[in-house]
Amino acid sequence: MSAPLPAPRRPSEAGFTLPELLISLALMMLVLTLAAGLLMESSRLLVETAAEQNDAPVPLLLARIRGDVLGASSFVSTVAADGESPRLLLVGHPQGTIQYEQVDGDLRRGVIRGGRIEDEAVVWRSLVSWSCARVPVLDLEEQRPDVLRLDFVYQRRSTPKTPLPVLPAFRGPVRETRTETLFLVPRGNGLGTSW
Repeated sequence: MSAPLPAPRRPSEAGFTLPELLISLALMMLVLTLAAGLLMESSRLLVETAAEQNDAPVPLLLARIRGDVLGASSFVSTVAADGESPRLLLVGHPQGTIQYEQVDGDLRRGVIRGGRIEDEAVVWRSLVSWSCARVPVLDLEEQRPDVLRLDFVYQRRSTPKTPLPVLPAFRGPVRETRTETLFLVPRGNGLGTSW
């Protein structure tokens, strides 16, 4: 004898049972939660990447300043007329006398020709502060040339401490203050063969 066939369902019994609906809703909520987290993380990365484009390319800026100093034969470090911001004059540069000065948070570079500043351009935007000073290097046998010390204080976007999505309170500060220091000697400053 064969097994009896199950009785066909009546139209009132067609559809899903309550446990089936609850399981499908729980799975759908899990998928939507994961998709929302992925969307939030990708939008955060997009915002951070776009904001990083506004930060100054510090290695390129330092290379330009280094090139100007090495291209000069000597330097003069003074304080500007306002008494606060330093001014750096690079004498003997092939372009003429180069002047670096901070004006309203921007580091400006200009070429002095005939007593006038020409070709003035902003080199570094949103610079917090900078300083330039002569560092004397003395040797008992002979006097060595002075060294130029440049300190730059600037702000940039901080990198997240973790690549995982975190709440903003645990991410850390959005901006961080950094300091770069350069020690340079102009090429024509009597280096000799000992350097």
